[in-house]
Amino acid sequence: MGFRKTAATMAAVAVAALATGGTAAAAGSGPGVACPAGYLCLVPSSGAPVETVPSGESRAYSPPLVVRALVNNTTLNYCIFSEASFGLPPQTSVTRTATVRAVEPGTVCPL
Repeated sequence: MGFRKTAATMAAVAVAALATGGTAAAAGSGPGVACPAGYLCLVPSSGAPVETVPSGESRAYSPPLVVRALVNNTTLNYCIFSEASFGLPPQTSVTRTATVRAVEPGTVCPL
């Protein structure tokens, strides 16, 4: 009985996440990728190898990097500069398509 309730709850959470256009979760082994501790990981939509950024470092991408997911397995907030810039708190991941121009640690992310 408990298993069915847990499975139903998990299914409801998955449906709600899909309905909002993305998901957020605890980091570490984010959306289909293991991200090492102390790194920000960007998962390219192209299937290319995962881009890893050591904690505290910034990166710029020219041309921009199209990603399908990001995993922040650091202790820092990161600003993700894309067509709609956003912040990614420590120890979280997000599944969404974004065209990333740059990433940098920070708590205030200008649009």
